[in-house]
Amino acid sequence: DQLSMDEVELASQALRDAMVAKASSLAKQTEDLKRKREELEEEKQRMKQIVASDSDIITLNISGRLHATRRATLTLVPGSLLASMFSGRWEGSLARDKDNNVFLDYNEYAMSIILDHLRMQVMCPDSPRVLPAFTPYQRHHFEELVRYLGLENAFKVTNSRNSDRFVKSSGLTISPDAHSVSHPSVGHAYALGQLEATSSASWKFRLITGAIGWAMVGVIKPTAELDDGESYNNRYNFAWAGGEQVYVAGRDIEQHIWKSFQSGVDYTDP
Repeated sequence: DQLSMDEVELASQALRDAMVAKASSLAKQTEDLKRKREELEEEKQRMKQIVASDSDIITLNISGRLHATRRATLTLVPGSLLASMFSGRWEGSLARDKDNNVFLDYNEYAMSIILDHLRMQVMCPDSPRVLPAFTPYQRHHFEELVRYLGLENAFKVTNSRNSDRFVKSSGLTISPDAHSVSHPSVGHAYALGQLEATSSASWKFRLITGAIGWAMVGVIKPTAELDDGESYNNRYNFAWAGGEQVYVAGRDIEQHIWKSFQSGVDYTDP
């Protein structure tokens, strides 16, 4: 069958329209590529202007207190947020104070510990990790900041719940925030937490007794045997117990002023 002139014209117009649309699409793609090429060139030029050296001294305003450190300290942990912030590429986008110091709205005490540790690792890479004795409040802020900055491996901080740091016998329930331990049944049970300290530490607890007739609270070496029900006799045990008992190195001493626990009273070990 032969096509009419109108049909030929319609087919020709459709072909022209398709070619125009294709040309427009190609022109847009070409323009996008040109724009991206220009942006890449601009980025290359900016990178050429950035001369970041490990020896650069950077002054930080951490919640109002100034700290000066070398760039090598801040970029010690590859892949961390802290290293990215001070790689030299993004510093222009960081907040500044009126004196043009980088402003970090972090817990100043926690950040100062982080900086001290990183400095020591720069100077003495094989030096062991030694941290101060934290209060629970200080430890919380320190560990949260370590996680935020991506430094978990450098400080061996995990993402586990506080309650996961306890070793306990069956029957005990530990709250997720590790602020309370419940023993609903009778018989021997224990909960062993972690207390890290260099020379001294303080801790506080409140014993709320129910039908419990005897309890002991103190410090014991983690390797001590606890399941035999006689941990009070262990030579690594230093504790206070009911019945006016004080244990020093596993021995119930007689010369002391300790009486016993009273329900609802706060006890603090300085």
